[in-house]
Amino acid sequence: MKKIVLSIIFLALMAGCGVGGKDYHFVAQKTNLKGNISIYMEQYWLNKPAKLQLHHMALLKFKNYQICMDGILRLDAETKQATLVAINPFGIKLFDLSIVGNVVKYNFILPALNKNRLFPEQVADCIKKIFLNYQPAENDDIISLADKLKIIQRLDNGYLESIFDIHTKYLLEKSYFSAQKIWQISFADYKIFEEMAVPTKIVFQDYINNYTLVLKLVGLKVL
Repeated sequence: MKKIVLSIIFLALMAGCGVGGKDYHFVAQKTNLKGNISIYMEQYWLNKPAKLQLHHMALLKFKNYQICMDGILRLDAETKQATLVAINPFGIKLFDLSIVGNVVKYNFILPALNKNRLFPEQVADCIKKIFLNYQPAENDDIISLADKLKIIQRLDNGYLESIFDIHTKYLLEKSYFSAQKIWQISFADYKIFEEMAVPTKIVFQDYINNYTLVLKLVGLKVL
């Protein structure tokens, strides 16, 4: 199907969600292994106390649409707070939002988006799951693989699976499962910024609502 780069005047036409994804089931007997994962948690950049400003180029793929934007994200992972300003390739501000925990406040939304707020809401949901919530922890269960470490965190309605590279100690992927695989985030192309190893490519895939957000890191600074 031919890809269409959606201009801002047509963003309000976006609507509808599909259901998809493969069924995955939690195998409880594999999560009874315990070990010391503190070295992975120390390496994990979102466990650092620093407040960060990240500049991403982003691409949201929804059905047969692609929406390009630049985003400036101010992030305090320790207190689970973030602000995001997104603009389109023509320099028009699309939205400005603030997140505290699970609460999202929309400070500005381009009037063309007001009829259908699905687009900024999708982005806000991704930001929460990538940077603020659903984070691996030291008390999670461990499964040792050949060249990876899989960490399982039991949640009320499912479980979070995080996969680390045993050589670099970098987080490669985290996924949320319930009756099926709900979403997955991959982290790649790590580079050193401000003495932190940070992924420069992040891909969020929502298997229930059928959309993908791709983030490419352009710059990072400590605030």
